[in-house]
Amino acid sequence: MVSIYKRWNKQKMVWKPRLHYKLEAQWKRYKEFISENPEKQVGGRIVNEDKFFKPSLSWSRISSDKFSVRYYPSGFIFSDASNGAFPPVHIHENILAFLNSKACGEYLEFLSPTVNYQSGEISRLPISDELIIDENIKNLTREIIGITKSDWDSQKYHGNSQKTAY
Repeated sequence: MVSIYKRWNKQKMVWKPRLHYKLEAQWKRYKEFISENPEKQVGGRIVNEDKFFKPSLSWSRISSDKFSVRYYPSGFIFSDASNGAFPPVHIHENILAFLNSKACGEYLEFLSPTVNYQSGEISRLPISDELIIDENIKNLTREIIGITKSDWDSQKYHGNSQKTAY
């Protein structure tokens, strides 16, 4: 995702990404270009297209900082640099809460002691059934997402900002 906003105090905007635009409207044109110009295909082919534009949880594959995950609504795609998980929509918030928890960070230090966080390591994380159905966790996560979105929307350089850039 493209962003001109940067937190100089090095705090991370986790939970909800800084969304500037959606790619879905342009995807058909990009896909046609890739299909018609195979020599321009770096990876050689488009994979997992059935997951494109679906709500997802996404994280950077390589990070020197602590592992963090963001929720993306429908309309976005992922790549090899930004992995995606696609749990059922009704449990997105609960999975997001676990993946952004300190406990998850501790598990990942053991499962992936490097700066790489690939889908294989994430799929091996132990998530309890109780956590997945806990309505309190779901509600708290929604509240955190709302706070993060409100914080982002209030930034003066954001396109949806309530403030002017002057």
